[in-house]
Amino acid sequence: MTHKPTWFVPFLLALAFVFVALWPAPTIDAKQPATDNSGVFRVSRVSVFALRVDFEYEADPQKVYTANDAKTQTFSRFGNGFVFEEAEKIYIVGPAHAAVWNSPFHASYKTNIHAAFYNGNVVELEAITHDPHEDVIFFTSKDSLTVLRPLRLAPNTDTNIEPGMPLMTVATHGAQWYAMYGPLSAANIVGRDGWPPLLMHSQPLIAGASGSPLIDPESGLVVGMNGRALDKLSFATPAATIRRLLPR
Repeated sequence: MTHKPTWFVPFLLALAFVFVALWPAPTIDAKQPATDNSGVFRVSRVSVFALRVDFEYEADPQKVYTANDAKTQTFSRFGNGFVFEEAEKIYIVGPAHAAVWNSPFHASYKTNIHAAFYNGNVVELEAITHDPHEDVIFFTSKDSLTVLRPLRLAPNTDTNIEPGMPLMTVATHGAQWYAMYGPLSAANIVGRDGWPPLLMHSQPLIAGASGSPLIDPESGLVVGMNGRALDKLSFATPAATIRRLLPR
């Protein structure tokens, strides 16, 4: 019977300690694909959709067209949107600037609006009402729309919405869903040119994230809808404003 040296076991333990100490710790990017293990991301993403709006308009109303001329032109805008429940009704909301074209030269145009969801469903939407000042637009679905767990808005009386509050954005771009994190910088910011009060945060939003929900990761409630970004700061329409604009 052979015996291993007495130093063998301590040697292995020391080697394992050095290996663990030198192994690089995992890093978490503030902007990353779906890796949120809390469950809030998995629940929220089914209600978030990629918004595509195709505009079609007459190229030149004053022109006399020949048979070979293209009488119409098109362009597209992109964003996000989400489905939520309020008072036992389902609402579909998004950013007005992505779905409304304020052109002084083309007052008449057609839109084709589509929403692509996480489960692969693509539904056609129709705008029903919007407020350009608040940058909020509501849609109705022309197709069958089933969302298992629609989001919910935070109550107007939520006293937790204050600077420093941790927040999460769930957004989609290029068939990829993202979770982005960052604290609330300020509440009730009054913007320039008479903008209504907004929430301000410093999350590194992906391109086309306008219309994505800004969520309290603890409660899962929507505290706002992301809008425009300015100088690395992002602004969101408060949930109270969205609730005030609900179609009646």
